[in-house]
Amino acid sequence: GGSYLSDSNHRYISERFGVEVLNGYGLTEIAPVTANSRNFGKIGSLGEFCKGLECRIAGSADSQNGEIEVRTSDSFLGYIGMPDESADVIHDGWFKTGDLGRLVDGKVLFVGELKRTRKVNGQIVDLKEVEKAILNTGKVRRTTVSGETNHIHADLVLVGNGENREEKDIL
Repeated sequence: GGSYLSDSNHRYISERFGVEVLNGYGLTEIAPVTANSRNFGKIGSLGEFCKGLECRIAGSADSQNGEIEVRTSDSFLGYIGMPDESADVIHDGWFKTGDLGRLVDGKVLFVGELKRTRKVNGQIVDLKEVEKAILNTGKVRRTTVSGETNHIHADLVLVGNGENREEKDIL
């Protein structure tokens, strides 16, 4: 349940403690997906795709930039009792992670997220739920919530006579 380790934090931890930090990537549904190997790790990299999984960067002609997708015969066939959610993330046997990546020298670099969730201090925050909570205050007519790791932002149109707009950093 950790958040993305930024290049600057990766470098800081490595240098501060004099250790090799080996970053990796995985999901609850299919974990692990990538790993850096000892003495071959690269700062900013999530590592190479793990053996035993079919993995790809989908969504571009050159397969260098796009959504990280995983297919395997022995894990994650869908969410129990949630056929719609399963259909949203599994296409032709490929699990669509909702995360964007890029391949550089055989290693996966994290680019961002497609899904409408963000991690804040290691906790997943559903941006649609934040929008719903803001609208339920009765003080906001319309909102768009966006963000990146450890930062959530809202563009608000307040209730009133005109188009009273306001921007707020929520977290």
